Amino acid sequence: MKKFKFSLSKLLELKEQQYKMEKETLAVLRSKKQALEDRLLSLRHSFAKCNEEYTQCSMSGITVQEIAVYKNFLAKLKQQIEDIIAEIELFEVKIQNQLSVVVAISQDISTIEKLKEKQLNQYNYQLNKSEEILIEEFVNSVRLNGA
Repeated sequence: MKKFKFSLSKLLELKEQQYKMEKETLAVLRSKKQALEDRLLSLRHSFAKCNEEYTQCSMSGITVQEIAVYKNFLAKLKQQIEDIIAEIELFEVKIQNQLSVVVAISQDISTIEKLKEKQLNQYNYQLNKSEEILIEEFVNSVRLNGA
């Protein structure tokens, strides 16, 4: 009997390669999102520090021009924070979409592997049957020759 060869092995290899690529894409997206979250944390820290500095200076007395500089800087920081929050939300959507792609490919691979296992079991069953027939024929020929 022929050696077992899975008929969809090329498809399985292709799906596994695709799965690896999509997981790498997902990892890149997560990494970029993490970098944005780190940047957001840094901006929030800068905002809090500048706001506290502004409050301290206001209590000790500062010029109108210095107030304008602080308020302008705080407004720019606030805008950067809002922009990064929007970008993080966009990355969350991208990550969810990419995660769906990875899960779908994983399910495809699982289905193909189950089919492979089923075909291998069927092959082994046929192999055992053919070996049983050979053994039976051998035993029958020995009986006929021995009688």
